[in-house]
Amino acid sequence: MADANEFPELLLNKKQILILRILRSFYSDEDEVEMVTAKDIYDLLSGSISLSYITRVLKQLEKLGLVESEEEHVDGEKIKYYSLTEHGAAIVDALEKLALEIKRLNEAILKKVRFKVIKSGSGYKITFE
Repeated sequence: MADANEFPELLLNKKQILILRILRSFYSDEDEVEMVTAKDIYDLLSGSISLSYITRVLKQLEKLGLVESEEEHVDGEKIKYYSLTEHGAAIVDALEKLALEIKRLNEAILKKVRFKVIKSGSGYKITFE
């Protein structure tokens, strides 16, 4: 896998990250990748995001080089399959490591930081020990 530090700065929104993470979840192991359609992602999300929006996001991610696609013709119908590129997989892996580190730090802070909530006039004041 490529290192996420090798890539230019990206600004991704929550839905783009969600779709990248969904595509990453279709990896059966480090070497084998399942191709996924926009409809597969739509079904997985139980229709909470429209199919047209998912398709638009996949095209954006493809332009960024994070997703690649492949078309097949099945019974006269054109079906487009998507998968993560090496860059996309490295970014998802880096984001997941970052999320774990943030969770670990938050837990450590909560264990070590003591505070008091004191009623002060019409409000409350928080003091840290």
